[in-house]
Amino acid sequence: MKENTRYTNLTTLTKKQYYQFREKDFTEENAIFRKGMFCVTAVLTITAFIVFRMKGLSVLIFLDALLILALLWITMYGYKFKAVKEFERLESVRGANPDITYRFYEEYVQMETDKSKVRINYAQVDKLLETKELYVLKVGDTGIIIARDGFMTGNREVFKEFIESRMDNRI
Repeated sequence: MKENTRYTNLTTLTKKQYYQFREKDFTEENAIFRKGMFCVTAVLTITAFIVFRMKGLSVLIFLDALLILALLWITMYGYKFKAVKEFERLESVRGANPDITYRFYEEYVQMETDKSKVRINYAQVDKLLETKELYVLKVGDTGIIIARDGFMTGNREVFKEFIESRMDNRI
């Protein structure tokens, strides 16, 4: 018996989409880390100010300022370095801006490029992330990036509910 495809989506994976996924993933997964880094940065800033007011230990002020900047930079932009390397690896496997056809069935999603075909059961999906332009099904540390404007079949207005209902049915 042939299964019916509920949704079909064609996504041309771009670097911009991949970075949007990683940014969303980083901000959601590391919210506690980011808040902690903000607190550490605030404490170091206050310490630097106190040392500066005491008019001493200028080397400590300089090192403190560098540490503050490094922490802020890592907290705000650290995910980009990881995303660049991951996207380069992805391009080496799938080529530049690969077209990915997704077919969503009742129990699984099938991803197909000109070089590969993969089936992922909804039970493997850890989380559904959303941006203005994308849906992302998180599977472990990677994501299935689906362009919102890429749906060719199926009612995209209820796609999110479809995926969430399949994720809720996991064991």
